[in-house]
Amino acid sequence: MKIPTNGTRINVTTTAALFTMDPGHFRRLVRRGVLPRAKRTSKNMPYYDGALLEQVRDVLRSGVGCNGEEMAFYRRRSKQQRSPTRRRSNGETTRKPSSFVESVLEGCRQLGVGGDHLTPARISRAHVEEFGSDYEGQALEEVIPALVRRLQGEQ
Repeated sequence: MKIPTNGTRINVTTTAALFTMDPGHFRRLVRRGVLPRAKRTSKNMPYYDGALLEQVRDVLRSGVGCNGEEMAFYRRRSKQQRSPTRRRSNGETTRKPSSFVESVLEGCRQLGVGGDHLTPARISRAHVEEFGSDYEGQALEEVIPALVRRLQGEQ
């Protein structure tokens, strides 16, 4: 990551975003002493300069906080990597059928089945023929091998 070193002052929210962290989590780590405290302007506004940003980067790389506490830092997944979910009326979350089909499609491709002519529509048809149209409660570990056998039989 590129850390500005030209005397730039960055606020806490922007600093957290620079390190792909939620600002609230970043502030909690500062309060616990894992990350260095921000400097303050004459109007008492917190900011991070180049030296402090390098300290934060070093803590995140090494996994050892300023207070000596060992931490495991995980990167936030981008919105594109997150699987879409929908909420049921009882509060449970379920995977959207399109996400399920995409996961099956990726699994089939990793197993070398289908090639370029394997499409989500073809996966959906094979799933309906094999299991019905209900995607709930279906484990990918069971669905992918069954659909691979079915699709190989079609070729």
